Amino acid sequence: MTACARAELQADSTVGWARSLEWRVVQRLPLPAWAVGLLLTGLMLGLYALVELVAGPLDADDVIMIGPFTDSQLGFALSAAVAGYALAAGAAIAAGNTADLDALRLAGALEGLDEPTLRGGRVAGVAGLASGLLFTASIDPPARDLLLLRAWNPDGLLSVLAIAIAFWLATRAAWFTLSQLSAVARAAGAFPAPDPLESERFEPLGRMALRAALLWAGAAALASLSIAITEGSFAELTASAFLIAVAAGAFLIPMRGVHRNLRTAKRAEIARVRQEIRRDREAVAALGPGAAEAAQRLPGLLAFEARLDRAREWPFDAATLRRFGIVLLLPLLSWLGGALVERVVDAVLD
Repeated sequence: MTACARAELQADSTVGWARSLEWRVVQRLPLPAWAVGLLLTGLMLGLYALVELVAGPLDADDVIMIGPFTDSQLGFALSAAVAGYALAAGAAIAAGNTADLDALRLAGALEGLDEPTLRGGRVAGVAGLASGLLFTASIDPPARDLLLLRAWNPDGLLSVLAIAIAFWLATRAAWFTLSQLSAVARAAGAFPAPDPLESERFEPLGRMALRAALLWAGAAALASLSIAITEGSFAELTASAFLIAVAAGAFLIPMRGVHRNLRTAKRAEIARVRQEIRRDREAVAALGPGAAEAAQRLPGLLAFEARLDRAREWPFDAATLRRFGIVLLLPLLSWLGGALVERVVDAVLD
């Protein structure tokens, strides 16, 4: 992300994200958002490697090998990857939406929403931390022993740390994403009655929705790899389902008000045109004084009615809808790919 894009994002209202702790970190580093995400992942992996170097193998008493790695190593690496991805994806969504908000002329309509959204972000962060602790305790015995104060161990501590960071970042990024899209939906839904033949005016909403859906489906695909590591627990399925729900919500939320307005305007215009068609048809049938003019108008009215009937009621086309369907398949494809790779590695090493 360029410095210009960062300045634009800071200047415009992005519903809380521009003033969040995460964005301030991203903004102060001379790196694009994706590189900051990689940096966070790298730092977390470096911490794990350092602790293993000092303390020795962290799960030596109960080793489960998955290819050349232990399940503890892979689990920590996946949590680090999710944390970095959530940080980068949240920034990418907020920055990418800036140009679309300008195209919609909605940036001003979102002013004043930052403070309540930031408060909601803090609540989302606390909920994410609590969910992360429950998630860790349900899938990682060393972490469960640590959280229940049964035994101190570095393996459990690192698991708690990694998953807590990942859940905190992911839930806050999800909150900011959905809050902005909800605000945009409300603002766009408050527009005056739109021209039903100009649904392309709202295409920036489709871009915002597809961008957010793609990035959140990517998060779900990444998180679902844990199912291949542990054979799938209820907690892991729930976490993946949550991310898929965020992706679906990010795609559908911006559409609701605009869809309603476009549909209402289209139906009203069709009703008006059909009334004119009936009037002119009756005039032609009666062969009255205005029959000739009515006969000349009818072809145009019928063509206009057909065009209105074909007009879209959603701010996206069929191609965008197909891409969204493919996007939602990413978590399933990721899980299948992870399971396949695991089998191949086991076959080769055995």
